[in-house]
Parts: sequence; structure tokens; C-alpha cells
Amino acid sequence: MPKKRKSLGNNLNLEEAELKMALLCAPPMLEEAAPQEMHPDEDAVLRSLNRHLQGEGDETSDEDSSDSNTTLVNDEEVKPKPRVIAKKSSILRIYTDGSALHNGKPSAIAGVGVWFGDKDSRNISEPLPGPRQTNARAELTAILRAINVAPMHREVAIYTDSEYAINCVTVWHINW
Repeated sequence: MPKKRKSLGNNLNLEEAELKMALLCAPPMLEEAAPQEMHPDEDAVLRSLNRHLQGEGDETSDEDSSDSNTTLVNDEEVKPKPRVIAKKSSILRIYTDGSALHNGKPSAIAGVGVWFGDKDSRNISEPLPGPRQTNARAELTAILRAINVAPMHREVAIYTDSEYAINCVTVWHINW
């Protein structure tokens, strides 16, 4: 059966504060997999997200950031009946992915991908920075890179196939 692009829930329009909290999920989950202190690069990713959400160093920081919404959409089929996001030209659709070869092993190598569209100069394909090369970090870093590159004044729909990242933003952040 071909995959259908579906959204989880009710076109999840998240406040930037909720997104900030949700992306903080990465360190606890990584610590469960490999108990050790968070690497400084992970701290840098979170600080970058905080600065972005607070409008620091952003040309559009004078604008009201509450106008922008972020929607995470799952590329995989899900058991609950999902709703399809209505096609609107005003929504900037961004597709993200993170991947790791040999995930969970010392030899792991991970990468990040962000796709805005064909031949779009904002498209990103890069290695995951830092020594902790995990699929979870790559997925969340891809979303973070998309948020950092997306204009603050646009409504954004972020498409991901990462159930982990979607759960960070839609479920787990409530208990943090």
C-alpha cells in the first residue's frame, strides 16, 4: 500500500514555547540510551533554539513571533485516524530527516536533511555535528535547522517520518 502523507492529530499548531520544550526531549532520551553528561554540542543546539525562539539574532525579531505556527506531520501510516492538512499556499512546507548508520554504536555516523523544494538554496544536507552520532539527535537537529532557516513570519508545516520527534513535540513535553 503506498504511503499517504498524513498529519498527526488536529493540524497541530504549536506555540513556540511548546516547541522549545518539546525539542528539549533529546537530552533525556539520549541519556537513557547512553548515560553520560550532555555533550556541549547538544547544549549549543538547545541554546540556538532558545535564541531563535526569543528572536535574538533574527532579522524578523521585531515582528510578533506568535503569528508563526509550526505543524509536525508524520510521513508514515499511523493507527489513529489522522487528518490531512488542507493545501494552503500560505503554509511553508518543509521536509526533514535525520539518519544514522550503525546507530547506538561508537562507529555511528549521522546526517541531517532539510528540503524546502527543488533547487531551493535553503535545502540542507550535512553531517550531524558532535561526537554523539544518533538517529534521535539527527531527527531533532533536522527539525531545529528547518526552524532556524524558516522565516518567522510564515506559518510552517514540518514533515517528518520520525515518530520519536513527533512524540517529543506532541506528547512527552507535557510531563517535562
